[in-house]
Amino acid sequence: MPPESFAYHEYKPTKEFDVYSFAILIWMILSGQEPYYGINRDIIFYRVPHGIRPDMKLVDKWKTKKMVPEAIEMMTQCWDGEPSKRLCFAECMELLEKMEKTYEGEIKDAVLDVLIKLRDFSSSSQNDQIADTPDGVNVSQSGDSELNTTMRENFIRKIILKNSPEEDNDANTSSEEIIIEDAKGFLKRNFSKIIQEKPAWKSILDDLFTQDIFTEELMNSVKSHSTIQDQIRETLMSIIPQGQNSCRTLVQIMNRHHPSLMRKLGI
Repeated sequence: MPPESFAYHEYKPTKEFDVYSFAILIWMILSGQEPYYGINRDIIFYRVPHGIRPDMKLVDKWKTKKMVPEAIEMMTQCWDGEPSKRLCFAECMELLEKMEKTYEGEIKDAVLDVLIKLRDFSSSSQNDQIADTPDGVNVSQSGDSELNTTMRENFIRKIILKNSPEEDNDANTSSEEIIIEDAKGFLKRNFSKIIQEKPAWKSILDDLFTQDIFTEELMNSVKSHSTIQDQIRETLMSIIPQGQNSCRTLVQIMNRHHPSLMRKLGI
């Protein structure tokens, strides 16, 4: 709650109220802490209007990271005690887009790593075994867990989704078999590139189903996405945790249908 909200009981929230709250959210993200933890509520009510803000030492330690100084500056402008001096959300969006562009590619890779760890944890918790071992087994078979559903729908659709591309086709097909020792690492390294290239994906999905890599349920889930990027993303997210054998199968299928893409990826 911003300092002006403590001025009188009939205060009505404004956009500036939300901007102040957004600043507190930034502090929480950078610090990983809850603001004013352990401080008596009455003290907070008294001191916030007099300029108290969450502990800056907990966020200043990240100043050596790129764009963090800019995030801190935006945060302090957004929680200014004078509402008229705070940034508007249009200005915040410009700054956030600049930050996102600076981390382009890294965000998707970081989210991918987190999702894979969550799926591995979910699988190991339910099956008491490492998720990387059951080659050829659909990860979703570990259970109808709410965790997996949330990861697919919320993370993939809302966080990673950027564009709505059209399908493009590779006119050439290749029957040449390729050997990649670390196929899982190959797919992880090229995760973003494969999605950005937007290769036609229907034939790949059909082959995955024919070779029992995908169940009918997972096939329907992937095909339910309206964009080719979403279909590719969920396919990779489902194949990578299955292990090297499944990853090698996908690489072989991709090379069979899109050899030019594989050459572009260094194969």
